[in-house]
Amino acid sequence: MRNNTVLMCIGASAFIILNQFGVINALVFFLLVGVIPGTNFSLPPFVMFILIILVGIAGLVYATNHKMKTTTVIRLHSLAHRAKSHLPQKRFSRI
Repeated sequence: MRNNTVLMCIGASAFIILNQFGVINALVFFLLVGVIPGTNFSLPPFVMFILIILVGIAGLVYATNHKMKTTTVIRLHSLAHRAKSHLPQKRFSRI
């Protein structure tokens, strides 16, 4: 719980600092309109559409890959635990 509080405070501080420098506004303008920060140049809507689609596909591939790795690790641990539980019990454990 303490670790979550520290991470939330760091995230909030970073957001406030980035907002003061105008980074958040520049990022939103870039994503919505295609305006490249610091210039008067903007990307065409089709290019922004392709860029957002590619970022979405990359995020989907990353999330799917992470989910598959997690599922595989859980399955391997489950199989190892199941194999260990099916071993015969020791007959003469107490003398």
